[in-house]
Amino acid sequence: MRNFALRVAIVALALTVVPTAANAAWLGSFSGYTVFNTPVASSTGDGLVNFAVYHNDDNFATFGANAGNIAALLNSSENFGSSTASSAEYIYFYQVVNTNPNPAKETSLSDLYVPIANQSHVLSAGAIDGYVFQDAAGNVGKPTNQYLGPNLVGDGPPGPGSPTFTGLAYNPTGVVTDPNTVSLSTDSGKDEIEFGDLDTVHFFFNKIGFTPTERYTELVFIASNQAPGKGTGAIEDGVKNFGELPMPSPEPATMGLIVLGASLFGGLGVARRLRRKGTDVTPEAAA
Repeated sequence: MRNFALRVAIVALALTVVPTAANAAWLGSFSGYTVFNTPVASSTGDGLVNFAVYHNDDNFATFGANAGNIAALLNSSENFGSSTASSAEYIYFYQVVNTNPNPAKETSLSDLYVPIANQSHVLSAGAIDGYVFQDAAGNVGKPTNQYLGPNLVGDGPPGPGSPTFTGLAYNPTGVVTDPNTVSLSTDSGKDEIEFGDLDTVHFFFNKIGFTPTERYTELVFIASNQAPGKGTGAIEDGVKNFGELPMPSPEPATMGLIVLGASLFGGLGVARRLRRKGTDVTPEAAA
């Protein structure tokens, strides 16, 4: 079985804790999409991330489509972590879409960086193989329904110079299978997921390219008992583009500007490794 790497990084993330509903539900304040841009404001983004956070205290009774299957999907051996994902209080879902498919000007997207304040906030992480969000227009991610919520044209509204959520309060109606999703990396020389003590959860994908059947990813997730806040994440196609994403937040006493590490901006960092669930989870020195 392939090892998963944990890598320390340095990135300054401004974290904001927002009160969340007490009852089980999709959290509208943390469900929607963000258009990702370079640090300088641009007229178009380079891609978007659809996201949604489910507050689970009812065994997914209000989850929507595939509520009966989601626990098994989250607990798949393809995912990793020291706890059962479906037992977490909050499940953070993410999907990357290449909305600027111009092979003459850019390379394929390949990476998603989700901010975390501390490794201990992550109980489990992984992918839901071949599944995407469902909304009122059907499967989310495909060229005719790229956005979780209203289907805008192209990249949608220009992103600001500083990252922010672009569209909110677009709750999914569940998750559904889709035959055209891009999966986590199958490159035998690359880890699928890595993360660090004060860092990001870094998801590596196969090519998120330019044809309708390679333009959007399957859902990936983080399971946590921490309520959501906001932090700066990134997608990458050789150049990192930034946007705001929901993330497991620290306790309110630690709110503020937190200096987290350097790999998000290209630093080498110090690596650890973690094996898939069911195997040894003792950190090992990286090669």
